[in-house]
Amino acid sequence: MEYWLAWFHESNRGEDVKTIARQAEALGYSGVALSDHVALPKVQQNRHPMLGIPYDPAIPNIEPITTAATMAAVTETLHFMTYAYVMGMRDPFSVAKQTAALAGHGAGCRATGRKNPGHDGTGAVLAVA
Repeated sequence: MEYWLAWFHESNRGEDVKTIARQAEALGYSGVALSDHVALPKVQQNRHPMLGIPYDPAIPNIEPITTAATMAAVTETLHFMTYAYVMGMRDPFSVAKQTAALAGHGAGCRATGRKNPGHDGTGAVLAVA
């Protein structure tokens, strides 16, 4: 059985990102699933799943492709994926180039994308394994 760490970007500072990756690998996680928020409404009713507070649009959010690259640079065995990726707010050619470049940084890596069947077509899952 594989276990993945779902990371909700409590901190997006480089050293924190590297520490989380190293700890996830040391604890035996197979990979890290990264969140993605391009934009948040000014008022949120939903609560953060870990902190129990409303999402704050003023808090910096991670960019999952850059974060995966940072984490991959300090680990040997972790895989990475986004559990949400807002393709409708991105240039698809740049995303394809970024994920292909990231996939090429490790032996046996690959990048895949698919539309979530239950969504309206604006979400995608990108995995680098």
